[in-house]
Amino acid sequence: MAPDFTAARTLLQRAIAERAFPSAVVEAGTPTQPIWQEAFGRLSYGNDAPSASLDTIYDLASLTKVLATTPLAMRAVEGGAVALDEAVSAHIPQWTGGDRLSVKGLFDLPLAEVTASWRDRLPVALGSGTTQG
Repeated sequence: MAPDFTAARTLLQRAIAERAFPSAVVEAGTPTQPIWQEAFGRLSYGNDAPSASLDTIYDLASLTKVLATTPLAMRAVEGGAVALDEAVSAHIPQWTGGDRLSVKGLFDLPLAEVTASWRDRLPVALGSGTTQG
C-alpha cells in the first residue's frame, strides 16, 4: 500500500492559503526512489507569479547551517575527521578569521559573522574555485 500524504498536502495548501509562505516543493521517498513529489503555490504572492515546479530551487538562507551543515559536520566529528575543538584554519587554510575560532565556534556565530570571513574563500578551499549565486 502506498503511503498517504493527504494530511501533509492539506497542511501545505492551508499554509500557502494563509500566506505563511508562497510556495513549497516536497519530495519524500526511500533511499532508492521518490514516493511523493509535488509542487505547491507560486514563487511570490502575486497572482501572475510563476507556479512552483519540481525543479524550483529555494534559497534556504540561515536554515542551511541547521539543516545541512550541522548534520554533515556531526558526521565528520563522529567519523573522526574533525574535532569540535580544532581551529577552523586547520581544515580551511584560506581561513582569514585567525586560529582562535574552533569548528564548534562556527555553529555559535551568527551567519553574517561567519560568511564575512570565508564566503569568497570557501569554494577555493573546497576546490571548486567559483561560487553560484
